[in-house]
Amino acid sequence: MGFFRDLKDNLNETASDLDKNSNENNMFNTLDSEHVGESSTEPELAKLAASLAKEAELSLDKEYSNNFNSNDNIKMDNLLMDDSFISNPSKEEPEFTEQSVLFDNDENIENNFLPQENVSIIAKELSIKGELNSQGSIELHGSVAGNVTCMGKLTISGKLIGDVKTKEMFAENAHIQGNIESTGPIKIGHKTIIVGNISATSAVIAGAVKGDVDVHGPVIIDSTAVVLGNIKSESVQVNNGATIHGCCSQCYADFKPTDIFEDFIEKNK
Repeated sequence: MGFFRDLKDNLNETASDLDKNSNENNMFNTLDSEHVGESSTEPELAKLAASLAKEAELSLDKEYSNNFNSNDNIKMDNLLMDDSFISNPSKEEPEFTEQSVLFDNDENIENNFLPQENVSIIAKELSIKGELNSQGSIELHGSVAGNVTCMGKLTISGKLIGDVKTKEMFAENAHIQGNIESTGPIKIGHKTIIVGNISATSAVIAGAVKGDVDVHGPVIIDSTAVVLGNIKSESVQVNNGATIHGCCSQCYADFKPTDIFEDFIEKNK
């Protein structure tokens, strides 16, 4: 490619010099006799030089075109597209990821950068008196005096005085006075105190609960748990160190213990 570039530049410069000064026509004496005859005049030489320059330019463009067609993965940093293009061989081609996206409108920007689920956060310094209703999730780090209805996940690390209805709940280092009803799982972490009844599909209890626990799925009572109340569940796991003051009944299990005794009585009649 360097040969064609030099040839193009030399011929263009020569043609320009012929128009300004006709005495410099000796530089064309080395041209092949097939292209330049002895009777050639200066205007003809200028036309010929321009024609050769055009041919050199076409050859250079053709070579660039062939390079593009032959290698789809060629790096733009290694191409000399024109004189104004400055190549930088040390610069690597940028790698595009899923986050490297150009958005066409504000709607796409909003859909890609906003959280997929709305989360309402009640800060630690905030105190609220009144009911809370949310279609999304709630993070309660402050204090609330009122009933809470949450269609998403309710996370509590503060104080709550009121009944709770939620999709699922996680409490860590929380103080709650009120009944809790969840359509999903409940996790009661360490240092959490709940005074009220609990209803859920499954439960993990590592804190203190004063009230009845009614769970249609499995219940795990961790070693740090204290439960003052009855437990109804499908199954129950009590870890060593847990304290339970109440009755445990697996009334939601498929197996009924009374069947064993009924069969025994029938066989011994």
